[in-house]
Amino acid sequence: MKKIIGYIRVSTEEQTKGFGLDVQREKVETYCSLYNLGNVEIIEDDTTGKTLNRPGLQKVLEEVRTGNVSKVVVFKADRLTRKLRDLLAIIEDEFNRLKWPLFQSRSNSTPAHRLARPFFRC
Repeated sequence: MKKIIGYIRVSTEEQTKGFGLDVQREKVETYCSLYNLGNVEIIEDDTTGKTLNRPGLQKVLEEVRTGNVSKVVVFKADRLTRKLRDLLAIIEDEFNRLKWPLFQSRSNSTPAHRLARPFFRC
């Protein structure tokens, strides 16, 4: 059976105050429970979203590439990357392997969120 991966990330001490790893983990797990997605494996990073060269993100992408994952759940799209170009590359090159990736965020607060929203069931 393919697994569900939750990806969470913070890069600064400031980010831990409102949406730290614990909050993100709780939101992702609650979402998966609410929609009966099964057990979720949480993978985390504590580095900047300006680069894709992060151990946790690379593990997520490798799991997707090997076909072991059915869905990826994130708290917000900007937890994957801060760069729109990188977000679109992940969608095109990696997440197209999934039946449908999940993003928990329903935010329209940034151009990246507004652009990416039609690609996901949010």
